[in-house]
Amino acid sequence: MFRTYAHLTNADIDWSILEISGMPLPAKKKPRGLRPVVCRAARSGNGLGEQFCSVCGTDLTGVAKVSKEQMKQWIRDNPKISIEAGEETSKEGGEK
Repeated sequence: MFRTYAHLTNADIDWSILEISGMPLPAKKKPRGLRPVVCRAARSGNGLGEQFCSVCGTDLTGVAKVSKEQMKQWIRDNPKISIEAGEETSKEGGEK
């Protein structure tokens, strides 16, 4: 029995299973710690685990692969899809 509290996550269990089975282990990510994430664009603090800035919507994790300019170009190249998406959004908002 543990003398102190231990908290195992799914990642801990997955890691142990890979290790026991002899599978190659992926590189461990360095934990970020318990610091709020500051958006470089808006210079605002965001909650732990947030993926996008609550002020400007900028990607905080580096996961988003599309830049704003790429998205603008896609919208210019696909105006019909963009208009349909806007119409669907306005319908959903009007039905409340």
